[in-house]
Amino acid sequence: MKIMTTTLRHNETISELVDISSRKNTKSKVIDLFISSLATGYHRGLTPIAAYFSSINIPQHDWTPYEFDPQKLYFPPDKIPCSVCGLIHEEEINPTYILDDLKFGRCRLNTSYDNLIDLRDLENINIHYEKSHIHVLNNVLREIDYANNNEKPSELEKRISASKIIPKSNKASRIWSLRILAELGIITNPWIDNYSSAKQFYSYAQREEWNLSMHAKAPNRADPVWPLSIWNGSCKVNWALAHEIFTQLQHE
Repeated sequence: MKIMTTTLRHNETISELVDISSRKNTKSKVIDLFISSLATGYHRGLTPIAAYFSSINIPQHDWTPYEFDPQKLYFPPDKIPCSVCGLIHEEEINPTYILDDLKFGRCRLNTSYDNLIDLRDLENINIHYEKSHIHVLNNVLREIDYANNNEKPSELEKRISASKIIPKSNKASRIWSLRILAELGIITNPWIDNYSSAKQFYSYAQREEWNLSMHAKAPNRADPVWPLSIWNGSCKVNWALAHEIFTQLQHE
């Protein structure tokens, strides 16, 4: 069986990500999909909101190689990321493989070629939003607020699982839903006041600083994912931001 691949390049990808994200109905589409995916268990609809908000604020720019200390980090010459967005100069990808992964709710939270495949596929995601769907997201946000101050992300996921408030969810979909909410800033960040990729763009260089600091403080053998992995239960929901992004919450 022939593997169908395509080559995506930095400058063209940035332009297309900005273009798709700027289209009239993209924002409302990805928000409705996230809400309805939580409520229905159709996990493919979870990820476009992350792709959208990681793209909408990207500045137009040419590929600029990330400057790094070779004694601390190593990138092959063809894998050096852009210091602005993190994309390598070009990448050969298999869209089918990426879409298969997105079906489980797994995604990239920052700029990536995967996000372009995700947004290109928007019209193929058939989930119909219903007003009752918002109730599930509201329950999830309230469950986050119930956390005790020492609760860790893994404990939060287990508590949400036990509560059965997300129909047809599994561990992967629950974890990625929480990671997306943390990236948007709806689950607040203990290190950075008002952190939210929904409101502003964070460069790859800045994100890498945070990632390196997070890994330095993580337990051995841990595989932390920014920003949810630094969360604890003292960081409550930013309800003002939640209502701004998910305007449907205003009717709950």
